[in-house]
Amino acid sequence: MIKRCQRDGFKVKRQRIALVIGATRGIGESILLSLANKKAKIVLHYYKDEKRAIKLKEDIEKIGAVPFIIQGDATKKRDCKKIIRECIKRF
Repeated sequence: MIKRCQRDGFKVKRQRIALVIGATRGIGESILLSLANKKAKIVLHYYKDEKRAIKLKEDIEKIGAVPFIIQGDATKKRDCKKIIRECIKRF
């Protein structure tokens, strides 16, 4: 992945960042909260439920972690590229 990002012109910093797809529901939410408790750098992805994403962001901030929220349709190639691009810009 790093080599692909470099090839596509992205500047790559080596960090551990968790991108949790579908973070506002079920297993994604559990994984998100577990990582937040470990103070991981987290990208909280949601598709439709913006209110739930904002609530989770607030809960995570109370724990002491700082999540980055991003919306997109993970079944669409262009949205996946947008999500990765925004993660790289952020971190």
